[in-house]
Amino acid sequence: MIDSLRRFLSGVCRLSPEFMREIKVGERVRLKPGEISNDYLLSTAYRLLWKRKEMYSIEIRKGDEINCFASAGNTEALEYLLRRLMAVYTFPELEPACIQLPEKECYVSAGYVKLSGTPYMLHDPEQNILTHALAAADNVFVQFLFKPEKIVLERLGYESPVFKLRVSVASFSESWKEAVNSCKRVLESFTVLSSAYSSLVPVIPRVPNSCVLLRSMLERRFLPGDNFRVTAEELAMITKIPGDIVDNRHSREKKTEDTDK
Repeated sequence: MIDSLRRFLSGVCRLSPEFMREIKVGERVRLKPGEISNDYLLSTAYRLLWKRKEMYSIEIRKGDEINCFASAGNTEALEYLLRRLMAVYTFPELEPACIQLPEKECYVSAGYVKLSGTPYMLHDPEQNILTHALAAADNVFVQFLFKPEKIVLERLGYESPVFKLRVSVASFSESWKEAVNSCKRVLESFTVLSSAYSSLVPVIPRVPNSCVLLRSMLERRFLPGDNFRVTAEELAMITKIPGDIVDNRHSREKKTEDTDK
């Protein structure tokens, strides 16, 4: 009885095949980045995206392997997003794909980070945030959902366009406690962006529950209060695809080869 109450209060929910069949999962493209990237061009790419008021998403799914995805509100917007990203990353392959979620029934815990304090004042940790986020758990789905706002921020010597951003995480496990703990660990990894003026606070809501949030992630929809505003430079800092995703893939391939010998 007590365990059931704690599970309810945690916001975790049971992920079933019936639930998955009801979700309208949009078109996505799997990105397989090369080892060379021009990270300094990412904020410029987002400045160009800002001119088109579309919904965009960069996603990372970590299961047996790590995969990166891009998606958008429509096919034209997705093609435009990919063209902008190809100026930053070398993509040997771009292929239509679906987010692979657990096939068996399990628990899902989903949450997001909430901005507290002054906007546009996040700290640049000078390290890849996603690298640490992905190291915090094994069976997770991380999404950066963003859309241009009709706001331009005046900076010293230049103007910076503003985006609405949701940083959300869904963690899967056969144990509801492990799902919740994994989700918390990944969300907490983004707190390195906190500064003296603003901080990112992990939130795993009880209402709406994790299934509702996961569904909004897969369908690329914001929910009330789950997003905050960032500049193009902050968006680039947060969403930079880590180069060690490639290194991890190479490590797995090498490990497999060594096992076969």
